[in-house]
Amino acid sequence: MRELRYRQAIYTNGKFRGFHFWGFSKGGFTSPETGISFIEDTIKNSGQFTGLRDKNGVEIYEGDVYLWRDKERGEVVYGHACFDCKSAKGRWSLESMVKDLVVIGNIHENPDLLEPKAESVTEGE
Repeated sequence: MRELRYRQAIYTNGKFRGFHFWGFSKGGFTSPETGISFIEDTIKNSGQFTGLRDKNGVEIYEGDVYLWRDKERGEVVYGHACFDCKSAKGRWSLESMVKDLVVIGNIHENPDLLEPKAESVTEGE
């Protein structure tokens, strides 16, 4: 069984400050160092470790933004009892795409990575 680890985004005055890591590993609980007293607040901005690594060896967490085969971007999400890759084109199992996937950011630090790029329009078109 894989370790249950989480990455929690910490915000101060609405601005992303960094991550705290917490979870259950090696038979014990590692708590976030946030001073938050309620588990609901801890879970709110947490993304679970998928147990997988991208093609460069980077750990993949729920909420990561990926680039697949150098052309398609999306977000790692949890649903249907597994982790999925969700993009504008659809939703697929993370395990089926992981060998060609690169983590390029996350939704907390880089939300703009998921925004569609504006098409440039020239006069006369």
